[in-house]
Amino acid sequence: WGNALAARLAVNDTTGIAVRAEYLTINNGADAWSITGTVDHALADGLTLRGEVRYDDTDAGDIFIESGGNDFKNQEVLLLAELLYEF
Repeated sequence: WGNALAARLAVNDTTGIAVRAEYLTINNGADAWSITGTVDHALADGLTLRGEVRYDDTDAGDIFIESGGNDFKNQEVLLLAELLYEF
């Protein structure tokens, strides 16, 4: 089973801040959870820039690949950027 919770706050007409959290229990009793923070800003009409920071953690074992690609770990941090054009 799993749970998720999300919220977004509009700072002004062009900028917003959001947070999202997810929790998952796997059949064998292992747990996984993540939390994500997002900042979005409308650069122009239909053009939005987003930045995210996401943290993942699990006790299901070392399932995330290290940045070198040779080792595994049970937690990770991701930094993401997105430029979204809506037409």
